[in-house]
Amino acid sequence: MPSSLLSQRYAAALADTVPANESAAFVSFLETLLKTLEEHPSLKLALVNAAYPVRQRGEAIKAIAALLSAPDCFEKFLNLLVENNRLDALPSILQETLKRKTLEM
Repeated sequence: MPSSLLSQRYAAALADTVPANESAAFVSFLETLLKTLEEHPSLKLALVNAAYPVRQRGEAIKAIAALLSAPDCFEKFLNLLVENNRLDALPSILQETLKRKTLEM
């Protein structure tokens, strides 16, 4: 499956899990997480690099999400990405989800 289609599908699923009354907080969280990944390219590379075991990458992103006070729906979504070995698509999924949620507001 092309990565853009994959990102769109996962983004749609993630966006649908966010309650309407939490959209603003979720958008703020996504912006902060994306900014963190952009400001720390080595972190982003470690998350998408297949040389690191998937579980190890999953633990790293979960720790980051916890530090940023991730919403519960995002924690569950991360588990799904880890289980499906899709962490490499996380940055593009986050971008697509941010677009979707911003348009909804």
